[in-house]
Amino acid sequence: MEVLAVDNFKSLYYLLIDDIKNLKPIAKQSLLRLYEQFSQGLSPNTKDYQLIMQDNTHASLCIDSHAGKITSCFGCQSYHYTDDKKNYTTEHVIEWPSGKVFAWCIWDAFFITKLVGKSATIRTVDFINKTKIKIEFDGSVFNCDDCWFSFPLGDTQMNESIRACFCCRTKAFTNPQNAQIYANQYNCEVVDMTEILARTQKIVMALT
Repeated sequence: MEVLAVDNFKSLYYLLIDDIKNLKPIAKQSLLRLYEQFSQGLSPNTKDYQLIMQDNTHASLCIDSHAGKITSCFGCQSYHYTDDKKNYTTEHVIEWPSGKVFAWCIWDAFFITKLVGKSATIRTVDFINKTKIKIEFDGSVFNCDDCWFSFPLGDTQMNESIRACFCCRTKAFTNPQNAQIYANQYNCEVVDMTEILARTQKIVMALT
């Protein structure tokens, strides 16, 4: 099955990468530090990130806290954060030997794993047939047999932010047919493993 081709203008991930490029170095460094701490199974202290959290120019970082600990940030949330009133789990989990996080979308799982740079396993599920998907990362290379991915199309007028456009619409699938079914229903394009890795490298470069 042929991958859906679209104009770059309609592919929202370019806009998201541009937003990330424009973050101040201290903001990017804070995100990288948070990812590393989460990968170690730590619950980062809010006071260590207070200046960034109070800076309205970095709203896209989405750094949230609860009871003095960071619970989530751009791309992921703490695996340890629980609240009886809300379900904070997502379908995408990154597992390191010493820690775990829930990723907001499958692309988040890829670039966070790449940025941390340690061996990890990404676990997710095909939205159409509910088949479990496991993606291995050996510290430099991702491995997934027959994985396909959806990326949202459209413009930011659909939601209040680019991040809101991505959440819940960037997923993994076990075959291109399932991916296309989802893409047709939710206004997405379908990309293969080679393309998601290329897009992952672009956002990694934007964050470093």
